[in-house]
Amino acid sequence: MTKGLIRQYERGDLHFITFSCYRLMALPGPVRARNVFVQVLGDDPRP
Repeated sequence: MTKGLIRQYERGDLHFITFSCYRLMALPGPVRARNVFVQVLGDDPRP
C-alpha cells in the first residue's frame, strides 16, 4: 500500500474495477452472470 494513502468507502461513491480477459474470452459471460457480479459488488460489507 502506498504510504499515506487513505482509502474511503462510502455508499454511492464511484470506483473503477478493471480486469483483463484471458485469451480474449468474453467475460463475465451471460447476462445472469453479469447481474450476479453487480449484485455481489453492491453487497460489500465495508463501511
